[in-house]
Amino acid sequence: MGGGGAMPWYVVVYLLVLAALSVASWQFADRVPGVPGWLRNGDLLAAAGQILMTCAYWNDVLRDGLGVLAVPLFVALVGWIIFAIGPAIETSRALVMAAGGSERRLATQGYAAAIFAFLLSAPALFWGLRVALSAIAS
Repeated sequence: MGGGGAMPWYVVVYLLVLAALSVASWQFADRVPGVPGWLRNGDLLAAAGQILMTCAYWNDVLRDGLGVLAVPLFVALVGWIIFAIGPAIETSRALVMAAGGSERRLATQGYAAAIFAFLLSAPALFWGLRVALSAIAS
């Protein structure tokens, strides 16, 4: 698995960036009218789950402690991403249109945000999948 040694520096940087962007996104969404509380709170919890799964990949004790709970946690993380993308795009669309944005700007921002979110989550989801598969195998 990830190894019993110290977490590599690039993973620590990744986790710091993920945490900082998640908190900043939550704070920004809290100040914008029209963003549902359940959506921003769910995104923050999903980021915490991604951080937990990443740490579990690199830490044998945490991975063993999660055990089979890693499987439903991983499924919930993937499920949240699939579920939340629709309301997030609709909220973004409403905000851009309220600000007088064009359809082209709306589409560009929507695709850019979705791609960025996927790229930001991809390493955590990969490591989470590995943790979940390890739990199933043991």
